[in-house]
Amino acid sequence: MKKFLLVTALVFFLTTSLSPVGATTETPSLESKTASPSTGFIGILSLREKLAEKREAIQARREEKGETYREKISERRKIVVRNLFGKVIERIDLVISHLEKIIERIESKLEEAKVNFPNADFSTIDESLLQAKQNLVQANEITNEAEEAIEDILASETPREDFPFIGNLIKETRLLIIETRGLLLEIVIELKEYGS
Repeated sequence: MKKFLLVTALVFFLTTSLSPVGATTETPSLESKTASPSTGFIGILSLREKLAEKREAIQARREEKGETYREKISERRKIVVRNLFGKVIERIDLVISHLEKIIERIESKLEEAKVNFPNADFSTIDESLLQAKQNLVQANEITNEAEEAIEDILASETPREDFPFIGNLIKETRLLIIETRGLLLEIVIELKEYGS
């Protein structure tokens, strides 16, 4: 028990005797905290001002980063759209070139059939073949128009609103290709009657 009293007395003595020179035992009031920061406390008003400045600085950085981030995202989207569109156009071009090769083969078979069967009527086949060639020319023109339009659409302010135009062009090309394929199939079936 003596040790306990001795330790508490020593702690009390040290805390009271080691206080800084000129320090008072009075607690500062709220007014003195806000009015003068020289009392050792940061004033609430100055703290609020500093916080407001920091918020403004953070907001400015976020806006700056946001703009660059949005620009990066929009560039990535443009690249993705160009790549996807390029693949679609490439596939359409492959189909068109394949159909052109089929037309060449049909023309050679048709010439052969005309030689072998001079009295036969090949007018419907000629008309169908001419229609198929016109369809392929029109499909090529539409894909060229779509290729030119995609860059204009990607450069515009509202590309999302303009994309249906490209979609319609590709649908139109697709329908022309399907129609051409059907015409060529009918021609091949008719030519088989003549042994070609």
